[in-house]
Amino acid sequence: METIFTLDARNNVFLEVITEHFEISQQLMRPQIQAMFRRTVEALAQSGVNYQQLKTALVPSIENNEAAFLFDTRVIQASSYGQVIMSSLLPLLEPKSTQSILAGDLIASNQQQNLVFEIIKNHTKAARKYVYRYSSDIFCIYLNNLTDAALNRINEGLKTTASYIGFIPTTYDSPAKTYLSTTLVHVGIKREKTIILAHEDDRPNDENVNITSYDFEKEGYCIKSLKSLNFIQFLSYKIERRPLTKHETDTHFSLNAIAENVQELSNLEIILEDRKYEYLLSAGKLIKSGLTQTTQKDLIALIRAKIESSYIYNLSYIEEHNTRKFNLIIETPRTGSSSPARTLVGLEYRPDDKALRVITMF
Repeated sequence: METIFTLDARNNVFLEVITEHFEISQQLMRPQIQAMFRRTVEALAQSGVNYQQLKTALVPSIENNEAAFLFDTRVIQASSYGQVIMSSLLPLLEPKSTQSILAGDLIASNQQQNLVFEIIKNHTKAARKYVYRYSSDIFCIYLNNLTDAALNRINEGLKTTASYIGFIPTTYDSPAKTYLSTTLVHVGIKREKTIILAHEDDRPNDENVNITSYDFEKEGYCIKSLKSLNFIQFLSYKIERRPLTKHETDTHFSLNAIAENVQELSNLEIILEDRKYEYLLSAGKLIKSGLTQTTQKDLIALIRAKIESSYIYNLSYIEEHNTRKFNLIIETPRTGSSSPARTLVGLEYRPDDKALRVITMF
């Protein structure tokens, strides 16, 4: 089975609805999810896109940055201000980069206006003075997988744009990152000079059309598109956040993609074998994360806290060894730095044993 980088059952309810409506068991749902994934990979391949090359756009990075670029729509004399803003940003992207693009107005209820105001005031690296009125005056473009140099070049390049307010760093967990995850929508994936988009579900996958308002073609990009149902399930980048309700089904369906027996992860024992822990220490895997003084028990507690407060990705099943595994990222304080260290943790999912076994950390 090819690795599924991400499965998005957080921002849409398709899998949840059909499971409940047709009373589909976990045993039957697994092949259905895998079949949907295969169709997505095949549709991409027919358009000349290799799914494996999209990994950096679909999973969080422990090395590169994420950022939300903010624009004041009040100074743009055009109704299609999103198109104007996107056209100012696209030329600043690295030609060889691969990343997801999300965008949208900062929508908030009257009760949330103070929250958004505090986020803008406390988290924005401002490019110019901005007088806040309503959150919906602000248009945002969100990018992942940005090198330090790329982030700096975009920020500096946008300073000549009158509407540019500044950017919010969103690499690490923050109230700003959580809020943005609830209001932005997926635009597409940039793969070098190709933009991968969603189109209508009644349009064949072999048609490549741009149904967005953004003029990617004018900026020299080649358009590849596929059905929205395929795109939103497997090509939508999920901004990391803690669950907003106790009933989110994202992790459930992610596990169901690789296993017929889906267990609540919080109920499983986390196994970090003595030999594995000693190896992680001796091989220096824990040095970068500042975890060299962390006991085995405390390290397990860190992993459990992350499991209960985020999502999983890089879902795979290795039939030869009957192994099901996934990844997540933990954040820990780093000595001498205001930014936490991000460490990838690989876990084996063993539902029959009601256990998760730590495979690796780096």
